[in-house]
Amino acid sequence: MGSVETTGKTMRAAVTASFLVMCAIILLTIAPNSRHSALGSELKSEKAIDSLDLSRSFRSALRAHENGFFRRSHVTKGATVCVGGGCFGSKPAVVLEKPFELFEHDATDSSLTMSWYMRKDADYYELQMQKAGEEGWSSIFNGTGNFARKKNLDCNSDYSFRLRYRKNGNFSEFSPALNMTTLDPDYIITRMSSPNVEALDGTTVRIVWDRAPRTQKSEIQIKSEDGGPWVTVSDTFSGASARKKGLKAGHGYLFRTRGFTRDSEVWGAWSEPTGIIQTMSLHPTIKEMFGDTLTNAEGEKVSTDALAGKVVGIYFSAHC
Repeated sequence: MGSVETTGKTMRAAVTASFLVMCAIILLTIAPNSRHSALGSELKSEKAIDSLDLSRSFRSALRAHENGFFRRSHVTKGATVCVGGGCFGSKPAVVLEKPFELFEHDATDSSLTMSWYMRKDADYYELQMQKAGEEGWSSIFNGTGNFARKKNLDCNSDYSFRLRYRKNGNFSEFSPALNMTTLDPDYIITRMSSPNVEALDGTTVRIVWDRAPRTQKSEIQIKSEDGGPWVTVSDTFSGASARKKGLKAGHGYLFRTRGFTRDSEVWGAWSEPTGIIQTMSLHPTIKEMFGDTLTNAEGEKVSTDALAGKVVGIYFSAHC
């Protein structure tokens, strides 16, 4: 029995020692930003926006355009297919391309900007323009991006745009035409300044905008960097700052705003869109340790990406 007790003590001592090696407070600073530490008290007075399901909005847009512009795309590897309650390992899943069409992005009194979803099978894109009342289309862009701006246009005038892509030496059919109008010089004076947007973590950004005198309410829109349509976050803001939650970590977004004044009782022109604002990314090690979701102090499930940009303390202890 003496040898058994000695062996048991030795094993317990080894286990205890191995845990004691891990007993420490590890400070992990992911994407540090000195500005974050001063934001806590400021955000208490701001309106927290509920998570906007952008994917749902995009899916609605896709369903609205199920008119022959869908194309089969690449095959996603590593997807598990489950049929009738049984899963058949890692089978490829067929993914449908997003609709091949143009979206309005920005308008001034002398320029128009549009965007589109990029296609994985496109070598490059050709954008064509036609002014209302004129015949024929002119090529204005040949390139590989998914945003294009046409300058030196006439004010308060109508233009149409269409897009096609080239693959392996062959052109696709043209997209449906997008009709846009340059602004009237008297209307563009209502254009607000571009909002200031700051990423707070992997899922939240802070938006601040200039609120003109006698503005009754403001509208904020968000667009994904993939070039899709604008989506309204809210059109009832009475203040000049807000937070947008529920975003995708490490993804880029653009924002714009406009105001509704008591005097004119109409919406003003949209502000110039922001540049691409990228949310913070969480280190993969943290994801592996904590998984995809955490429970906050209120007992709510939140994404682990909310830890991005934060200082995280991890404490290990062992009791025998």
